[in-house]
Amino acid sequence: MPDRKNIRVLFYIAAVVFIICIPVLLLASNIRLIANDLYLHQYEFDKYSVSRETGLSRTELVEISEEMISYLNSGSIGNAMSIFTGNEIKHLSDVRSLIQICYILQWATLGYITAFIIAGFICKRKQFLVVFNNLVAAGSTVSVILVVVIGIAALVDFNWLFILFHHAFFRNGFWVSSGYLPHIYTEGFFSDAGTIIAETMILESLFIGIVAGFFILRRRRLMN
Repeated sequence: MPDRKNIRVLFYIAAVVFIICIPVLLLASNIRLIANDLYLHQYEFDKYSVSRETGLSRTELVEISEEMISYLNSGSIGNAMSIFTGNEIKHLSDVRSLIQICYILQWATLGYITAFIIAGFICKRKQFLVVFNNLVAAGSTVSVILVVVIGIAALVDFNWLFILFHHAFFRNGFWVSSGYLPHIYTEGFFSDAGTIIAETMILESLFIGIVAGFFILRRRRLMN
């Protein structure tokens, strides 16, 4: 009996981790997509008239965005990024570390979810489908709630949320700059990027939640 009870406790813990992994995976994956989306960078430069504000040509901005994406992935600094100050480069190094953590979280959560599913089917066979659908629905709900809460905070005062984020993840003051960096990657850029991530997460969460809900309701109807 004690062994069976311990196994049940371990399963509950593993299930909670699975639920948490769903919003983390979606968030990390969408951040990765946004960070590597060259089109988005260039679209935002045009939207906020960055060329006019900075005096840099569109060709120069394209080169900067291409090198920025390369830097976030490889750590190599190109010639176009030489316009940034030493403190701005240090801040970008912190940003790159944060992006790399997102990459790690993406693969780690994906690996855990995969392992959990495989172990579940091995241990419980077809019965695991019921548990799986319930956990996916729960993870989807958590994702939506998370996005809604952060979204409301952003609507109330995005500037406050933006500053809070920097204080939470960057322990130095290098992110405060009067050089090119905040004029190229404006607050509007990050507001739009955050909106895209939030909207995408909502759609993804609703999709997987609806699919899981469909199978849950289908099973209930078959049992009645």
